[in-house]
Amino acid sequence: MQNAAETLINVEVKSRFLQNNFWSDVYQQIQTEIEPPSKIYAQMEKGFLQAINRETADLYLKVSLSEETNNADTRPCLKDRLRALGYIPYAEEDIDINMSITTNAANGFLGESLIKFIEHFNQAWREQTATAWRQKHTEIQESRATFKQLQQKAQKEQLTIDESLQLAFLTWDFESESAALPILEEIVGRNEHHVSANYLLGQILLKRQDQQGIEYIERAIAKDKDAVIDGCRLIYDFLQQQGNLEQAQSYRQRAEEHYQLMLQAEAERSTIKNSDEFLSHNLPESEVNKLRQQLSRYPQITTAYLTRKVVQFFPEKPLYVLGVVRKNNFWQFASESANSELANTLSQNIEFPYPAFFVVLNNNPKIEKKFQLLSNAAILNH
Repeated sequence: MQNAAETLINVEVKSRFLQNNFWSDVYQQIQTEIEPPSKIYAQMEKGFLQAINRETADLYLKVSLSEETNNADTRPCLKDRLRALGYIPYAEEDIDINMSITTNAANGFLGESLIKFIEHFNQAWREQTATAWRQKHTEIQESRATFKQLQQKAQKEQLTIDESLQLAFLTWDFESESAALPILEEIVGRNEHHVSANYLLGQILLKRQDQQGIEYIERAIAKDKDAVIDGCRLIYDFLQQQGNLEQAQSYRQRAEEHYQLMLQAEAERSTIKNSDEFLSHNLPESEVNKLRQQLSRYPQITTAYLTRKVVQFFPEKPLYVLGVVRKNNFWQFASESANSELANTLSQNIEFPYPAFFVVLNNNPKIEKKFQLLSNAAILNH
């Protein structure tokens, strides 16, 4: 059992090494190389044989042991698998991490065939990656040109906040996090509650083991609910590394509670009912005109309404409802299948920059009546 447990530990540590070091180094090559590496799995084999220093291995293990089993992965977490094997050391220091590999099991089992397998995987990976790699390489060259332009402009005049944020991202990509730090600080100085700048600034500081990063992450997630789970995870990992387990757990619980709210919000926004309430859309006429022009391409639509559903969860993020009435010949029944097909067609093809629910109202007269009571809901009437 001990051998099996220690093998699980070493696999976990090595997999984090691959993710954080090996693949990171590989994809850095996109910046300078037009074609992907030709011997990626041969390089991976050498990477596995490298010794990981004890400090790094301990950090990877600590993060792995802090994770809990959840629905995001079909496997139990490392901690639960070790417990199932009866391997429960008194402290992380008691866990034996074999940081170097002296015997290659692949060589032992596959012998001379190993070379053929490696060559096959090298070629397959290169073929699968080549197109996306070249596209990304081209994008990076274009980004480099933009980076130089923004640097030159910044020397002559103050950039807009959006330009400064773009410069911060590009500086992070092409130079370093440290070089991006003063740009992000300058943005936050101009707009204390800028979501992206606060989040990135907090991320950098937490990576440096600077507790002030928590304040910046908190500012970001206060303004952007979509950042709550990722932000809490960053703070949770930082506090775990600091040994502040109680406070770390509070952020874990906060993320889990927010996830439950997201599930409830998703359910609330996935349907409309006769009992729902609706409000005027409050969109500018320019946006309504764009939508109206698109809907006019569908001759089967006689009437279209645009409203907002009153939602309980995250009301600051409106859910628009686009309801249409489909033309029927007098001998045709307004079938649910035909209505669903039209609603799906609209949801897939209508360009609308906001979250929206599409519904055909032929069999929903009570909902249509609620729409008719709103002064600006009707946006198309043939």
